Amino acid sequence: VIELGRLTDTPTPHIDTVYALVKLLAKSMSEEKGQVQLRKAA
Repeated sequence: VIELGRLTDTPTPHIDTVYALVKLLAKSMSEEKGQVQLRKAA
């Protein structure tokens, strides 16, 4: 969807945000060997 938006000059801000969050989650899971740890916010 992001690629189609870019090809047609259609903004996709919400999808871009979700995509970035999923990439961050995948990176975090990779670094933690597949585990995600929840921590309390300061």
